[in-house]
Amino acid sequence: NTDGGCSAAGVGCTWRGPQAQQAAHARTCPFVVLLPALLPMAARIGALEEKVEQLETKLRTYEGEDGADDRDSEEERREMEEDEKEIKERVRERMKEQERKRNEELERLQRERESLEEEERAAEERERQQSERLAQEREQLLREEQQDREEMERRTRELEQMRLLRRKLEEEDNDV
Repeated sequence: NTDGGCSAAGVGCTWRGPQAQQAAHARTCPFVVLLPALLPMAARIGALEEKVEQLETKLRTYEGEDGADDRDSEEERREMEEDEKEIKERVRERMKEQERKRNEELERLQRERESLEEEERAAEERERQQSERLAQEREQLLREEQQDREEMERRTRELEQMRLLRRKLEEEDNDV
């Protein structure tokens, strides 16, 4: 049993535990449910971050050149800074939007899980009540069966007594 992480660790799940528990975790992990939607977004964010890094590298290169007083290079630097700000802002906005959507989906999944748990509790309660009712009915049937058996035994004894009485009477009649 070695420790491992969730298959959705790359998109935000922080669960770590024994591999034997990984399948159970994956069945309840909202990140695993959202994984098909989050992977393309994560790839897009990665590409945008790479583009930002490239622009920052390019900017540092321009800032380090001799003759940085040149108007064209100064204008290019400003444009690149603006581009960088714009890209960073877009990345931030997309990340906020993805976080909002992920939170909404997590909340929806939580509500759904709570609803399913409530349904499960209600079903268990109905099953418990039905089991109690069946047990009571069984007990009642067993009592009735016992009463019937006792009644049958009583009647059998009465019948036997009547037969004995009849034989006695027949014997007396025969003696007379």
